Amino acid sequence: MHQNGYYQACGIPAFTTQRVCPVQNARYERRLRAGRPLPLGAHSHPSRFLNRVSESCQRLYRALYLHQKLDLPDWPGLLEGGQALWQVSPLWTRAGLRQIFSSIPGRSPGEFVYLGDDSGLLIESSWHWLQERGRGRAADLCCGCGVVGLSLPDGFEEVVGLDYNEQSLELARLNHSLNRPGLECRYDFSDMWSAARGQFDYVVGNPPALPVSSDLMYAYGGEDPAALTLRAVAGLDEYLAPGGKCLLLSFSVRDRLWEQLQDLLSQDFSLEYEPRKRLIMTDARLGWMEHVYLRIERDYRGRRVRKPISWLNWASQWSLPWIEAEPPPQQCYAGSQRSPVN
Repeated sequence: MHQNGYYQACGIPAFTTQRVCPVQNARYERRLRAGRPLPLGAHSHPSRFLNRVSESCQRLYRALYLHQKLDLPDWPGLLEGGQALWQVSPLWTRAGLRQIFSSIPGRSPGEFVYLGDDSGLLIESSWHWLQERGRGRAADLCCGCGVVGLSLPDGFEEVVGLDYNEQSLELARLNHSLNRPGLECRYDFSDMWSAARGQFDYVVGNPPALPVSSDLMYAYGGEDPAALTLRAVAGLDEYLAPGGKCLLLSFSVRDRLWEQLQDLLSQDFSLEYEPRKRLIMTDARLGWMEHVYLRIERDYRGRRVRKPISWLNWASQWSLPWIEAEPPPQQCYAGSQRSPVN
């Protein structure tokens, strides 16, 4: 097992969907054979394209991507006792394939570093809003493992990642060196905006906001789960350049976030508030919550637009008990010793 083995494993096409079914498999195989990327997502599922790779590469794939315990020699900092210390996830973007390191709950050393499909949503929306071309400086707030900033369109002079988790910054630097070393990036320890310097032409972020009672995520304890989002928005007056744009993902307890933003944003900023999904909560204190995009521009027009939830998102409503953190999708494969080769 050596570093080239890692790069071989990274070259195996892997599904990035939440669920795997025969119809999806056939459709995605056609896309890959046609040279088209898969839909965005963050997590790996067993690949159906392993029949032409070596056994050693398959074993490394099963350890790093599927979390299986195998008879493998220790690899300092990566494999220990036949198990991976870190999760590797494939992420297809318009800029190509990214292979991203993040944490495995309960196994990775240091503080937990989350990676989820919401990162893919931010990347896709950024490409659409920026019209596939960046300019000036970009800030990746609560950058985590750095995947969003590293997947932005070309054209930015500098991307600055800010996070309060030292482990996140270490992984972001690693992901930068593996995926996009030619991009000018800097990663700073920061309590939201505390380490920021100068103004930014684009700000993107997914501040922790899930109301989950867990050590892994921001816990809901009666306070507003969007508190960190509001801190991010409050700093835009100082750090968003004239003509700059900001894209954030957040949760709102009923209409609270929409109302708070009216008081927080001056007429220098226009706001587009787009609910992605409404979640019917089992916690009586919450009732229901919305998962929302916040698109903010410093255009000095002061527009306020609140979009309705589309019929497609209404059709996908679901109820969550929020008893514990969502397990990684690989968990259902972690105990299996079978090869993912069909």
